Amino acid sequence: MLTQLINIIFNLESYLSPFLEHLGQSVYLILFILIFLETASLVFVFIPGQSFIFLASTLAASSTSGLNIWRLLLDFLLAAFFGNIVKYYIGQHFYRHRAIQSNAQSRFGRAQRLLNNHGEQIVIFGRFIPILGNLIPTIAGATKMNPLHYLFYTAIGVLVWVDVIAALGFFLGRLPIVHHNLTWFLLGFFIISALPSLIKTGWDHWKRPATEHN
Repeated sequence: MLTQLINIIFNLESYLSPFLEHLGQSVYLILFILIFLETASLVFVFIPGQSFIFLASTLAASSTSGLNIWRLLLDFLLAAFFGNIVKYYIGQHFYRHRAIQSNAQSRFGRAQRLLNNHGEQIVIFGRFIPILGNLIPTIAGATKMNPLHYLFYTAIGVLVWVDVIAALGFFLGRLPIVHHNLTWFLLGFFIISALPSLIKTGWDHWKRPATEHN
C-alpha cells in the first residue's frame, strides 16, 4: 500500500490524466465547487485554491489531460467572484464591527487595518496575502464598504489572481521538465505560496516574548 502511494505521488500526472478522463465534463463542476467553497466561506479556507488553479492549468497545457484552459479560466473566475460576494455579505450580516475592532491583535484586526490603510488596492491584491487575504471580503462587508465599489474592485482582484496563477501554471505546464517532475513543482508552488504566512507567524512568535519582557 505504501509503495503504491509513493508511486502515485511521484508519478502524479500519469495517474491524474486517466482520472480526469473518467470524470469527463464534471471535472469543471468539481473545480468550480472547490474554488467557490474556498473563497465563499471561512470554514473551507483549508482548501488550497491557488494550488488547484495552478495544478489544473498546468495539466491543461498537456493535450492528454483533456482540460481546456479557457473553460478553466471561466470556471475559476466565476467561482472566485461569486465566492467573494457571498463572503462580503456574510461579513455584512453576521460579523460585528465593534467585535472586530476590540480584537486588534487577531487576524481580523490585521486584515481590517490593511483594508483601512490600503482600501481598494487590498481588495484587488488581497488574495495574494496568505490567510489574511481570505478575510478581506468579510472585513469589507463588516465595515460596510460601498457594495458597488467592492464589486468593481473584487472583480479586478479575481481577474488578476486567477489569471496570474493560471498563466504561471499553463506556461510551466508546456515545459517537459515540469511534466516529469509535477509533484515537485506542485510542492514547490505550495511552499512558496505559504512561505510569507509561515515567516509572519514565526516573526510574531519570536517577537512576542521580547515585547512581554520589555
